[in-house]
Amino acid sequence: MAKRKERSKKHHFVPQCLQQWFCNAAGEIWYAEKSPNGFVIPKNNPRTPNGCFWERNLNTIITADGLSDALEKTTWEDIDQGLAKFLNQAHRILDNKKSPDITNESLQILRYLVAMLMTRSPEIAPSLESLENKFSSGLITLAKQAGRLTADLQAKAENQTYLRQSARHIRATALALVPEMTLQEMQNFFPSWGFTVGKSSFILGSKMVYRTGNGGPNGVLNPNCEIWFPVSPKRVLILTRDRAAQGRVHYLGRDKVRHWNQYIVRSSGRAIASHSQELLKSLLNPR
Repeated sequence: MAKRKERSKKHHFVPQCLQQWFCNAAGEIWYAEKSPNGFVIPKNNPRTPNGCFWERNLNTIITADGLSDALEKTTWEDIDQGLAKFLNQAHRILDNKKSPDITNESLQILRYLVAMLMTRSPEIAPSLESLENKFSSGLITLAKQAGRLTADLQAKAENQTYLRQSARHIRATALALVPEMTLQEMQNFFPSWGFTVGKSSFILGSKMVYRTGNGGPNGVLNPNCEIWFPVSPKRVLILTRDRAAQGRVHYLGRDKVRHWNQYIVRSSGRAIASHSQELLKSLLNPR
């Protein structure tokens, strides 16, 4: 009998194919995790992308056969492969002083990837604890509405392992759904690029993709909304409604990059990382 393949448990919420573009020459990245007292740079630094931006059983779901990594192995691996292909091609073309031709099918794929990365962000997901409490209360409420609280339902409502697995299943399944309304509105967004000037560099945050409303709400329905997606320390993909700016390169000064890095720190609820230890320290301990 063939040995059953072991289920994966280490699931990254920031793809390793994105992290690698923020690594130093040794292929490592300086990593800081969020704690109740702010960000902390652990002693075991720097690390490879495999050791950053991950959560145990993040995308584990419940199937008829038990716990499964099917969601991780299908939806998210497909997205990671698509993102890796896009990043490799885009950086290669940009390295040759040209702008990638992102139109038609490739533009649709890019919009889809960015939309899914926005939902993948752990910052938008409810905590497992809150889902556990709601799921437990829901079981008891359903039982009362049916006129009886069976021993089985009572046991499930009090079983922390069952509640945690069910809450994780609900969250993972919801986050893997295509955000149709966001994706529909993004049909009006077109890509351009931002390049940093001098020594200025972007950091990488657990939120990955950021929206600014330029004085208004930062939702994609706002006509002035911009979507910023740092793809390396020196480059950021910018999506706006300005079709005339498609493919254009914007040069970003030190103050602009610093502003965005500070916003990334504020917006990232799990972790941040950089190729530079000094850059992380300057953002976490400003003078």
